Amino acid sequence: MSFTIEDTFDAVGVRAEEVYACYADPSTWHLWGHNTSGARARTAVETGAIVDVKVRRYPWTYAVRIVEADPGRRVVCEVKPIGVRLVQTYEVEPIDGGARIHHAITVGGPLERGYSLLAGQYTKLLARETRALAAYVRAG
Repeated sequence: MSFTIEDTFDAVGVRAEEVYACYADPSTWHLWGHNTSGARARTAVETGAIVDVKVRRYPWTYAVRIVEADPGRRVVCEVKPIGVRLVQTYEVEPIDGGARIHHAITVGGPLERGYSLLAGQYTKLLARETRALAAYVRAG
Protein backbone atom coordinates (compact mmCIF):
# COMPACT_ATOMS: atom_id res chain seq x y z
CA MET A 1 0.00 0.00 0.00
CA SER A 2 1.12 3.60 -0.51
CA PHE A 3 -0.19 7.14 -0.34
CA THR A 4 0.42 10.34 -2.30
CA ILE A 5 0.77 13.95 -1.19
CA GLU A 6 0.56 16.63 -3.87
CA ASP A 7 0.24 20.30 -4.73
CA THR A 8 -0.65 22.12 -7.93
CA PHE A 9 0.03 25.82 -8.46
CA ASP A 10 -0.86 27.99 -11.44
CA ALA A 11 2.11 30.35 -11.73
CA VAL A 12 1.32 33.53 -13.65
CA GLY A 13 4.17 35.06 -15.64
CA VAL A 14 6.23 31.88 -15.64
CA ARG A 15 7.04 29.85 -18.74
CA ALA A 16 6.80 26.06 -18.56
CA GLU A 17 10.15 25.59 -20.29
CA GLU A 18 11.86 27.71 -17.63
CA VAL A 19 10.33 25.57 -14.89
CA TYR A 20 11.41 22.38 -16.61
CA ALA A 21 14.93 23.78 -16.95
CA CYS A 22 15.04 23.84 -13.13
CA TYR A 23 13.94 20.21 -12.94
CA ALA A 24 16.70 19.29 -15.38
CA ASP A 25 19.35 21.25 -13.43
CA PRO A 26 19.86 19.70 -9.98
CA SER A 27 22.19 22.55 -9.01
CA THR A 28 18.98 24.63 -8.59
CA TRP A 29 17.07 22.09 -6.48
CA HIS A 30 18.23 23.53 -3.16
CA LEU A 31 16.87 26.94 -4.19
CA TRP A 32 13.27 25.72 -4.39
CA GLY A 33 13.14 22.12 -3.09
CA HIS A 34 11.55 21.60 0.30
CA ASN A 35 14.16 19.21 1.70
CA THR A 36 17.31 19.69 -0.37
CA SER A 37 20.44 21.57 0.66
CA GLY A 38 22.39 20.62 -2.47
CA ALA A 39 22.31 18.28 -5.45
CA ARG A 40 24.76 17.14 -8.09
CA ALA A 41 23.92 15.06 -11.13
CA ARG A 42 26.39 12.36 -12.11
CA THR A 43 25.19 12.66 -15.73
CA ALA A 44 22.47 14.52 -17.60
CA VAL A 45 19.03 14.30 -15.98
CA GLU A 46 17.46 11.53 -18.03
CA THR A 47 15.81 8.20 -17.30
CA GLY A 48 18.24 6.04 -15.30
CA ALA A 49 20.48 8.92 -14.18
CA ILE A 50 21.59 9.32 -10.56
CA VAL A 51 21.56 12.63 -8.68
CA ASP A 52 23.39 12.87 -5.36
CA VAL A 53 21.14 14.90 -3.06
CA LYS A 54 22.14 16.37 0.28
CA VAL A 55 19.18 16.50 2.62
CA ARG A 56 18.42 19.49 4.81
CA ARG A 57 18.86 18.87 8.53
CA TYR A 58 20.55 15.50 7.97
CA PRO A 59 24.26 14.73 7.60
CA TRP A 60 23.97 12.38 4.64
CA THR A 61 23.54 12.33 0.88
CA TYR A 62 21.07 10.12 -0.99
CA ALA A 63 21.53 8.65 -4.46
CA VAL A 64 18.28 9.66 -6.17
CA ARG A 65 17.43 7.75 -9.33
CA ILE A 66 15.59 9.41 -12.21
CA VAL A 67 12.93 6.85 -13.13
CA GLU A 68 11.34 8.99 -15.82
CA ALA A 69 12.32 12.12 -17.69
CA ASP A 70 9.88 13.52 -20.24
CA PRO A 71 11.78 16.57 -21.55
CA GLY A 72 9.88 19.80 -21.18
CA ARG A 73 7.15 18.19 -19.08
CA ARG A 74 8.01 15.82 -16.25
CA VAL A 75 10.75 14.33 -14.07
CA VAL A 76 10.10 11.45 -11.68
CA CYS A 77 12.70 10.58 -9.03
CA GLU A 78 13.00 7.67 -6.62
CA VAL A 79 14.88 7.46 -3.36
CA LYS A 80 14.89 4.61 -0.87
CA PRO A 81 15.73 5.64 2.67
CA ILE A 82 15.59 2.81 5.20
CA GLY A 83 12.16 1.19 5.23
CA VAL A 84 10.45 3.43 2.71
CA ARG A 85 10.32 4.21 -1.00
CA LEU A 86 9.71 7.84 -1.98
CA VAL A 87 8.75 8.72 -5.54
CA GLN A 88 8.78 12.43 -6.27
CA THR A 89 7.04 13.69 -9.40
CA TYR A 90 7.72 17.14 -10.82
CA GLU A 91 5.43 18.20 -13.66
CA VAL A 92 4.82 21.39 -15.57
CA GLU A 93 2.48 22.36 -18.37
CA PRO A 94 1.84 25.66 -20.10
CA ILE A 95 -1.40 27.51 -19.34
CA ASP A 96 -2.64 30.89 -20.53
CA GLY A 97 -0.33 33.48 -19.02
CA GLY A 98 1.91 31.05 -17.20
CA ALA A 99 2.58 27.48 -16.16
CA ARG A 100 0.80 24.87 -14.05
CA ILE A 101 3.31 23.36 -11.63
CA HIS A 102 2.40 20.03 -10.04
CA HIS A 103 4.58 18.27 -7.46
CA ALA A 104 3.75 14.98 -5.75
CA ILE A 105 5.37 12.55 -3.35
CA THR A 106 4.23 8.93 -3.23
CA VAL A 107 5.29 7.06 -0.11
CA GLY A 108 5.35 3.28 0.20
CA GLY A 109 7.12 0.58 2.14
CA PRO A 110 7.18 -0.92 5.62
CA LEU A 111 7.66 2.43 7.39
CA GLU A 112 5.15 4.46 5.35
CA ARG A 113 2.82 4.76 8.34
CA GLY A 114 5.32 7.01 10.07
CA TYR A 115 5.35 9.30 7.06
CA SER A 116 1.54 9.28 6.90
CA LEU A 117 1.51 10.93 10.30
CA LEU A 118 3.39 13.83 8.69
CA ALA A 119 1.15 14.11 5.58
CA GLY A 120 -0.27 17.49 6.60
CA GLN A 121 3.21 18.93 7.11
CA TYR A 122 4.41 17.54 3.76
CA THR A 123 1.35 19.01 2.00
CA LYS A 124 2.35 22.45 3.29
CA LEU A 125 5.98 21.86 2.29
CA LEU A 126 4.96 20.94 -1.26
CA ALA A 127 2.81 24.07 -1.50
CA ARG A 128 5.82 26.15 -0.43
CA GLU A 129 8.00 24.26 -2.92
CA THR A 130 5.82 24.94 -5.98
CA ARG A 131 5.54 28.61 -5.09
CA ALA A 132 9.26 28.90 -4.38
CA LEU A 133 10.00 27.39 -7.78
CA ALA A 134 7.70 29.90 -9.48
CA ALA A 135 9.34 32.77 -7.58
CA TYR A 136 12.82 31.50 -8.48
CA VAL A 137 11.91 31.34 -12.18
CA ARG A 138 10.29 34.78 -12.09
CA ALA A 139 13.41 36.27 -10.49
CA GLY A 140 15.36 34.86 -13.43
